[in-house]
Amino acid sequence: MTNSFSYYIILVLVLFFGCKNDPSSDPDKFVPVLPQDTLTRMVVALENLRLREAPGTDQATVAELKQDTELETTGAISPLKTSVMIRGVQREEPWIEVKTSDGTKGWVFGGGVKIEGAQNTPVASVLRKERLANFFGAEKPRQILQYRTDFNSVENPRDLENVFIRGTILRDSLVQTMREKIEITDHEKLPDLSWIEDAMPGFTLGMVAEGTGFYLFQDYGKMKAWAKETTAKEDDAFFEFISFTNSGQRIESFYPVWFEQTWDYGGISLLGEGHHLSTLKHMEKLMAEQELFRNPILKLKMRLLKDILNPFTPDYGYSAEKIIKEIDEILSSDFKVLSVVEKKKLEERKKQFLDPAKFGLKLNLKATNS
Repeated sequence: MTNSFSYYIILVLVLFFGCKNDPSSDPDKFVPVLPQDTLTRMVVALENLRLREAPGTDQATVAELKQDTELETTGAISPLKTSVMIRGVQREEPWIEVKTSDGTKGWVFGGGVKIEGAQNTPVASVLRKERLANFFGAEKPRQILQYRTDFNSVENPRDLENVFIRGTILRDSLVQTMREKIEITDHEKLPDLSWIEDAMPGFTLGMVAEGTGFYLFQDYGKMKAWAKETTAKEDDAFFEFISFTNSGQRIESFYPVWFEQTWDYGGISLLGEGHHLSTLKHMEKLMAEQELFRNPILKLKMRLLKDILNPFTPDYGYSAEKIIKEIDEILSSDFKVLSVVEKKKLEERKKQFLDPAKFGLKLNLKATNS
């Protein structure tokens, strides 16, 4: 073998192994550097997150980062995606180049970090969109991010009405996906879902069904503060009304002021205590004074009527005497918000409370539970 041929073989081997160890030679790990106005701040969301030399689980570990370690991004993000089950949630995300407080650089799996606050830097925006698409599917991120943009651009009550209605409808579809895709395996180590809350301003994450699932609750405290920033008062009046029907609580409750929860999945109607009548008075006033928020007001009216006419469980807290008295007060008020048909149904229902056993109604349960 000649010296020149031996040199050629050695050169080929060096180039081959050199390219194999260089992540930039792999098209899947090509790393674009995003434009940076400011560095994105992140914190580690797992007990031990590996900081690696390059994108990918097959790359050498530089360090193991403890939970809550603060990081800054460099602006580089890899299109290489890795799929990992983390605390009951399948996370498929890209790799991000970061640096620690002592200046150590490396790459971390995107699903192992949490963006601090509602940042809109390039890296934060890319990661937000990736997370939403991988979890909720290809179409939902467009709707979610449009809602987020519109929420943060509200200037008047009409804008607020629009995003409130759209946000409520969107929330219902997202919660269904969350129910299907999240499996809580350890209540001491819950999954990080702050990125969902970040994408849905005006909502707060909470646990439901005895701690077996997550739900996006409307945050009326945020919404009332939000309404005060607009140029008119219609939205302030609406959220004061919503706050009243929510028993004055800041966070949305599954059960309105006219219903008392007595067990994990239900309770008793408080018909006879006056809350149905008071709610209808509020509705009547709002509907007479403004055109905005009519759809959510009417939707709430249907919930109230269902509680009287056709509840999920026919359980009532008070006596027939008190219940009939409140229904009579509702009918004598001649509310315009109630149709002729609805008033007729209330008249018929009132008669049923005179013979509750015949119609399967259970009364006086509040006294029984006391």
